[in-house]
Amino acid sequence: MELGKLSTGDRELFHQEALYCVSLYRTYGAKADDNEFCEQKIMERFAEEEAARS
Repeated sequence: MELGKLSTGDRELFHQEALYCVSLYRTYGAKADDNEFCEQKIMERFAEEEAARS
């Protein structure tokens, strides 16, 4: 993925997701190496944020 081609909002979202994935290493250790695990945690976080906005 070339970040320069993303919109400002998409770059910010990518940045926030990357920071969150890095934080998963502190919590879950090597389990965070699993892409599906990270994606699941990101989706859970997104759902929580959406619910909080409603």
